Amino acid sequence: MPRIASPCRRTRPAPEVGPRPGRRDGPASEAAPTLSLTLRLVAMTLRLSEERERTLEQLAETLRISKNSAAAEAIILAAPRPNHEQFVADSMARQLSRYADLMTRLANA
Repeated sequence: MPRIASPCRRTRPAPEVGPRPGRRDGPASEAAPTLSLTLRLVAMTLRLSEERERTLEQLAETLRISKNSAAAEAIILAAPRPNHEQFVADSMARQLSRYADLMTRLANA
């Protein structure tokens, strides 16, 4: 039977879907499919300055999630954008395009 790895390095049987042992519902129950899940979790320790700790706490509060989940979300958000200057330039181009009419009206006001 497949095992699930937990963060505590203990293993337990994977949940299965199918007929209950010892129960017979006819020929179809004997050929019922089963579902097995395997999860892999990685533990990591983050050493943060007080300022970064406060920033992580604020992000977690804003998103209403745990600090662990907030750190994972921050990684997902930052990973595709290793070049910050290009990210800012692309973002500005999108915003200027989106709000061009508003910017023109403000400049003429």
